[in-house]
Amino acid sequence: MSRLGSSPRFQKVILQFIEKLKEELIRAQAAWEKGNLEELASIAHWLKGAGGTVGFDDFTEPATRLEHFAKSAQLEKTGEILRQVKCLSEAIVPPALMKRRSCICSPQLQKTG
Repeated sequence: MSRLGSSPRFQKVILQFIEKLKEELIRAQAAWEKGNLEELASIAHWLKGAGGTVGFDDFTEPATRLEHFAKSAQLEKTGEILRQVKCLSEAIVPPALMKRRSCICSPQLQKTG
């Protein structure tokens, strides 16, 4: 969840990031499979900066490690970190869904006896 997700002002940017992340992770997987660690390092660098900018701070550390291992040509380690990043991406809750979930669980909306 983005630390900026509750702000309507950032929701469009967050949704754009989520879509771009899906595309970039497909590119990252393809780069890893081809052994193109230069491209993988570039994608990791983008993720490190863009993820933090839109409030997904949980991506910063693994993206930093992914970039480091890619630049030092450690294919096996990059694969491990790439899997971690993909797992993190699967746990993302888009802002619109967060709002709906909070409405459903809101105590004011529950019936009282």
